[in-house]
Amino acid sequence: MRVATANFMRCWMISLLTITVTAAFSQTVNISPKNLYFGRIPEGKKAQRDILIYNIGTKTLNISKLRIEGTDAALFKMAPDPGSVSLGIAQKLVLPIEFLPAMDGSYSAKLIVESNAASSPDIADLSGISTDLDKGIITFERIFGSPDGDGTGSVRETADGGFIIAGSMVRLNEDYSDATLTKTDKYGQLEWRRWYGEEDWSEGLGAAIVTPDGGYIAVGSHKHSAQLGQPDIYVVKTDASGNLVWQKSYFQSVFKADESSDIIATADGGYIIAGDTQKEQDKDAYLIKIDADGKVLWEKLYGGIGGEDIAAIKPSGDGGYVFVGSSSTYSTSGPSDYDFYLVKVDASGNQVWQKSYGGTDWDKAGGFTMTGDGGYLLAGYTASPEFGAVARDAYLIKLDAAGSIEWQKLYGWEHKDGATEVITTDDGGYLFVGSSERYYDTAFEVWRSDIYVVKTDGGGVEQWSKTFGDVQEESAAFVRQCSDGGYIISGRTSSYSKDNDIYLIKLGRDGKFTAVQQPVTELPKEFALEQNYPNPFNAVTSIQYHLPYTGNVELAVFNIQGQQVCTLINGVQQAGSYLIRWNADDLAGGFYFYRLHTEGLVQTRRMLLLK
Repeated sequence: MRVATANFMRCWMISLLTITVTAAFSQTVNISPKNLYFGRIPEGKKAQRDILIYNIGTKTLNISKLRIEGTDAALFKMAPDPGSVSLGIAQKLVLPIEFLPAMDGSYSAKLIVESNAASSPDIADLSGISTDLDKGIITFERIFGSPDGDGTGSVRETADGGFIIAGSMVRLNEDYSDATLTKTDKYGQLEWRRWYGEEDWSEGLGAAIVTPDGGYIAVGSHKHSAQLGQPDIYVVKTDASGNLVWQKSYFQSVFKADESSDIIATADGGYIIAGDTQKEQDKDAYLIKIDADGKVLWEKLYGGIGGEDIAAIKPSGDGGYVFVGSSSTYSTSGPSDYDFYLVKVDASGNQVWQKSYGGTDWDKAGGFTMTGDGGYLLAGYTASPEFGAVARDAYLIKLDAAGSIEWQKLYGWEHKDGATEVITTDDGGYLFVGSSERYYDTAFEVWRSDIYVVKTDGGGVEQWSKTFGDVQEESAAFVRQCSDGGYIISGRTSSYSKDNDIYLIKLGRDGKFTAVQQPVTELPKEFALEQNYPNPFNAVTSIQYHLPYTGNVELAVFNIQGQQVCTLINGVQQAGSYLIRWNADDLAGGFYFYRLHTEGLVQTRRMLLLK
């Protein structure tokens, strides 16, 4: 019996070897990804993604025909159809495919690749979902990316209702990344994408804001890909179309790593860059003040014998700034662990006070928001067991104006969870985004993370939570509440891409893709601009106005010097009543004016931003 079993195993191994050798020397094609998901796209709008077809055989791959089949094939198309193609050994074809849903629902089709490969015809699955535009708030789920991977930073709403995304991209057949800005319309549909950087340098952008002139300024990193040196802080200034105005690098020393995390505008037209810089064994928190042309006005370091970094910075109401990060110098459990690190500085960057918060294990900050009562809400994660952490939990700490803890709460599942960004919502509550390990990958025996979104009331009590993702890794980088009351989230996905792609999600107020039905109201009888509410406000306020007839409308905001800081509406609007929610998170505290102008009629009101 043993001899028979051994003979059988030997024959099976010989057969397997024969199959493997034959396959290695036969013509072979690889399609990536095999399942191309387009996301949730508003009906009547377009999404475009790429499929890569590789020749991994030992001779020329001749593709004779490419076609899309299936019941919903009419909603997917190659853009353009390349016809017959010949690929040399190790060559690849990048095939753009468009998805254009006509109405709400789920759709699928198949891409058929006919070639001289032994496996022909080879098949890739195409799928997408359409969201209904007839019910109010626009919602969507979008995936953007190049064939070789993308990084994602912040997303912010623009004056035209669209979005600007900061990130990075590794171009096809390149070994280094370029810094990128991606502009979409209000439906998440791509309008343009721009690349910045130098040949043989790796660049990436982590945060971008809209500038008073309608352009953008973004901050990230800049490193020569062939050198063993450390990255520098990298800043890009562009016009409204993303065309480069100037770019600059900033560093403490060519031998130190300098990294940035955030950028904000200052009341004098300049900017504050926040990040960290390497020292002997660890790093210090680092602030740089620049003018509108990028000239350094001052720079300051913060920290002690351990390590400090900055996750986010915001203007305070007295002309100074507040930043949050993490510190091991001031950790309550010693220099091997990190605590939350909150620092107040004056207008010149001089430290006014600092505080730390944490337990006996790691406590790391991801972001923070100023609260309506003059306090702070810090967000990140904790692994400290005395707080109730199981593995690692998302962690919120509510502080009063003096920095004393009012409450602290944990959120998450039984594995690793964390918060990377938190905002104050227009109903007086909070919303944070981050990641949560929800899927167990049996092939690699690891837990995979999804994007994690949690909405709370003003006391931190969870109202709802959502996760987004599939069988690989997803995480969120940034969130903001939009002018329509929904939420825009930027992050990354590897489940729906070959490597990593930008993952852009627009949710309704309830965290769902289904929109809220808007009631039919009687048309207003006269032109009117209401007082914003709340007023005074912290970060988010609502502006309502009434139009008795259709016309071109401009709603703009000005600072106390009369300089226009942003345009909320500029275009033709139908007669009706409108409610605009404005997020002034990136502006300094103080008085502002908002002006409504249409058909020769002008009204102006004053509001007070508290920070």
